[in-house]
Amino acid sequence: MKMLKVLRGLAVTAATFGILIPIPTIVNATEIGAASRQGEVVRDLALGAGGVIRGQVVNKDGLPDRGADVSVIRNGETVTTVKTDDQGSFAIAGISGGVYAISSGKATGVVRAWSHETAPPAASQGVLLVPSDITVRGQSCLHDWLHHHNHTGLTLGQVGLGGLLVLGLVGTIIALTLDDAS
Repeated sequence: MKMLKVLRGLAVTAATFGILIPIPTIVNATEIGAASRQGEVVRDLALGAGGVIRGQVVNKDGLPDRGADVSVIRNGETVTTVKTDDQGSFAIAGISGGVYAISSGKATGVVRAWSHETAPPAASQGVLLVPSDITVRGQSCLHDWLHHHNHTGLTLGQVGLGGLLVLGLVGTIIALTLDDAS
């Protein structure tokens, strides 16, 4: 009898919380991570003669990042890694056309490499890698938590709603347990 009361209470609690959760939150729950990844831009890059990628790595202050490791990645595998010179510049030869991620520390860019003969007119001649964690003046971690997605892919409102759901469920179970005990 006691177990039946607990199960009935859990069913009522689950139904109540199910009504409170907005439908788009339920439907789009699996798409949150995918939406944040879709924001990545692929830029066209004209390779130099001999399949050379040229570029520069700068630090958060915009100064050359001397001696930084630069990796070229294709299909999840590192093709090559080089170090930047005193001006933060690098050149990587022997690259064929295709899509590559070019990475150095917290700076990553995705490029569609074209041979210099077939590159579209708007293709860049080089790559500039800038760290992606630069904070714009007037913004902070709190701003990101309130208005954007944090590292878990959830907004503060969604995290708060989840917390309320768990707290309500625990409170209901405790209330039912105390009611049965008296």
